[in-house]
Amino acid sequence: MRVSDFVQAASRGDTAAQNSLGDCYYYGYDTERDFFKAVTWYKNAAEGGYLPAKVNLALCYYYGQNVSTKSLSAIELSPPTASPHNGDARDRAGISFEKAIKGDAAARSLCGFRFDPYAAFSPLPQDGRFAAEACFRERPAACGLRRETAADLNRKAALQVLVRPLSAVPTFPARVDFYGINRPAERTAQAVADKNAALLRKSGEGMGRDFEQAFRWFESAAKEGSPLAQVNLGNCYKKGNGTPKDSVLAFKWYKSAAEAGNIAALLLLGDCYAKGDGVARNDHIAAAWYTMAAKKRNAYAQYKLGICYELGRGVEKDAARAVSWYEAAASAGYASAQYALGNSCYNGLNRIRDYARAADWFTKAANGGSAAAMYMIGECCNKGWGRPKNEAAAFSWWKRAADAGSPKAMSKVGECLYYGRGVDRDETQGLDWLDRAAALGHTEAGILLKKLGR
Repeated sequence: MRVSDFVQAASRGDTAAQNSLGDCYYYGYDTERDFFKAVTWYKNAAEGGYLPAKVNLALCYYYGQNVSTKSLSAIELSPPTASPHNGDARDRAGISFEKAIKGDAAARSLCGFRFDPYAAFSPLPQDGRFAAEACFRERPAACGLRRETAADLNRKAALQVLVRPLSAVPTFPARVDFYGINRPAERTAQAVADKNAALLRKSGEGMGRDFEQAFRWFESAAKEGSPLAQVNLGNCYKKGNGTPKDSVLAFKWYKSAAEAGNIAALLLLGDCYAKGDGVARNDHIAAAWYTMAAKKRNAYAQYKLGICYELGRGVEKDAARAVSWYEAAASAGYASAQYALGNSCYNGLNRIRDYARAADWFTKAANGGSAAAMYMIGECCNKGWGRPKNEAAAFSWWKRAADAGSPKAMSKVGECLYYGRGVDRDETQGLDWLDRAAALGHTEAGILLKKLGR
């Protein structure tokens, strides 16, 4: 289906189509991206009671116009807010599964892909009345698809939407108030959306964050059972966005979302128990929640679970399991896990020291932005462990880590500059870097400064 198809249904008051039209404008599918038009359509659908639209509208208010497609896509990898067997899911069908399967954000959004791709799927009926993520080709048995491809089901779903009797589609009332505009019944919904989008631009509304409005819509959707809204509502309470801080209520909503299988909530609930935030601290329960999320292939949870096994928090110490979970998260590209795995190899956590492998993982983590990993590669280059001994290379890595804010690296940079190790000697700059490190509480920098008479 194209934007024009959604416009026709949206103009008749179809809230699912209005929400999908908002997605089209938000992601720029089959039209130019327009945040303001997206907001107006989400708001129409949300005020019409459409649950996914309430969540979308809340996310727009929470993140503002500058929210990236990538960040929203990451949030959407959570359990469904409604069963894929209902009419809402059918209404959201129509975008080619060929694109959705390949990860196209717009196609995924319009197909209703708002849940964990690793979750267990229930069998689908063969009549193709709706499109859902369970149509992934690589899971034909779990989907009950047999010889029917996802694309075939999608075409059938599109037909089901287009041939619905008009009597089944709700109509707009004679007049609707929206952002101060009284809309006569004969004016098209598209024209109203364009006009309201222009007003939004002129007034500036919708450009920045509005936590109070976000909280309002998250709360509405959360009470209707949306796990995505519940976890975001918990975040509002935790951070005090749009409402007074309340760690107990944050925990309550995280728990509701976690019990529905939301991966982010599983992690946050684990953090609550690990820190005693909103609930009595309990490392055993924290580890249990991390385990549930880790088994859903969440890299952050795998990393946290690795820490639990390394330190014996809530579980019995087990270096082999710690390394195994670090490897799982590191292989998924999680920089903190890559650094932890590098440390495991460097220090022989599993009784095996492997400096070359450690340096490899430190490099990957450094490329992912880890200042600690940058520092450790500098150490490897300086000592010749896992990398050829090279003071210039060591200084280069330490400088990168120092620029990223590492006090320990600042001290090394200062020392190298002062004594001319791996870089041309510059005592003035060297002392300046040592002063910075000492000001940030680095003890060794302070000791060296005293030796140098500072």
